Amino acid sequence: MGDRGIEELVTHIPKWTRLRNINLSENRVSDRAGEMLVKALSHCRALQQIHLSRNNLGHSFAAMLGQVLPALSELSELDLSENQMGSEGCSRLCEGLVSMKELKKLHLTSIGTSDLVTVASCLKHCTSIEDISLSWNKCENDVALKLAEVLPQCSKLKRLDLEANNINTSGAKALATCLQFCPWIEVIRLWRNPITKDDPILKDKRLNFSST
Repeated sequence: MGDRGIEELVTHIPKWTRLRNINLSENRVSDRAGEMLVKALSHCRALQQIHLSRNNLGHSFAAMLGQVLPALSELSELDLSENQMGSEGCSRLCEGLVSMKELKKLHLTSIGTSDLVTVASCLKHCTSIEDISLSWNKCENDVALKLAEVLPQCSKLKRLDLEANNINTSGAKALATCLQFCPWIEVIRLWRNPITKDDPILKDKRLNFSST
C-alpha cells in the first residue's frame, strides 16, 4: 500500500466508526503516514485490533499513538513489531498503554531499543494482558528485574516472550523466583539469551530455553 495508499485510506477511516480490526502489516508505511493513520483511527472507538508490524514507523508515530490510545478503550490486540520506534517512541507509547484495561495481546518485537523498563513497568496497568512479546530487543537484566516485580500483578498473563535479548542468569533467576507467585503464567521464553541453566531454580518447566 505505501504512504500514498494510507493518504487515501485516512480520508475514509473517520466514517468507519464501527471498525473493529485493522491490519496493515508489511505495507512500507512511513512515520509521517503512520501519524496520519493514528489520527484517523482516533474516531474508531470500537476498534479491537491494530496490527502494524514490519513497516517504517518511528518515534513520531509512537508518540501520536500514545496520545490516541486512551480513546480506544476496547482495544485488545496491539502488534507494532519490527518498527524502529526507539527509546523515546516507547516512552511516549507507554503514556497511552497505562490506560489499556482491555488489552490482551501486546507484541513489541524488535522495535529499535533495549530500553524497555518503562514498557515493563506500565504492564501492571494492563489488567487483562495475556500475551506479551518483547523479543529481539537486546534487553538486559534491568528489564527482567522490572518484569519480575510487575508480573505478580498481571494475573491473567499466560505467555511472555523474551527470546534473543541479553538477559543473563541473574535476570533469569529473578523471573524464575517470580514464577513461584504467578501460577497462571504458562511460559516465559528465554531462548537465545546468555543464561547458564545449572541453577535448580531454572528447572521450572515454564521457563523455555528452546526454539519452540
